[in-house]
Amino acid sequence: MPRMSKKLKKELAFFLNDRGRRSYNELCRKCQHECKQSFRAVIIDCPAIYPNEPKGGHKSMNCEFMIASTPLPPCMPLPKAMLRLPVSNTAKVMYARLLDEILTRGTEDCNGILFIRFPIMEIAAALSRSPQTCKRSLNELEQAGMIMRVRQGIGEVSHIYILLPKEDAAHE
Repeated sequence: MPRMSKKLKKELAFFLNDRGRRSYNELCRKCQHECKQSFRAVIIDCPAIYPNEPKGGHKSMNCEFMIASTPLPPCMPLPKAMLRLPVSNTAKVMYARLLDEILTRGTEDCNGILFIRFPIMEIAAALSRSPQTCKRSLNELEQAGMIMRVRQGIGEVSHIYILLPKEDAAHE
């Protein structure tokens, strides 16, 4: 086998194994396509292996057109006023999720006001976001005046009160 030049070695460094030979991913070794991947790469999306799946490897939803008598699938409420607030989209989706949660699992305090206990890790799992992103979005919502958190103590989950925008404030 002829020796590789230094330039070629630099270009193929990701494909070279411990013996200095070019090595491909196990799935790509017998493949006839030119999109060969390194043995170090984990194949996530390959049109040659998954030809019928859409780009990104996600399966498409089963969808149909909506007519007047079509019942809506389960959905979360989002006040129109939220769309104009200067908060991130994650905060808006979080607000809808919190509002849905308070409607289904809300607890009344001594004044009859609904609140929820929703730990950061559960919020993160529900939204498929990191705990840090969820904390940032909760702070955004609190600064915008859309939620109020009442701390309960060290190691305790805060009570989250959801505040609704007034009708006249929505038209400003």
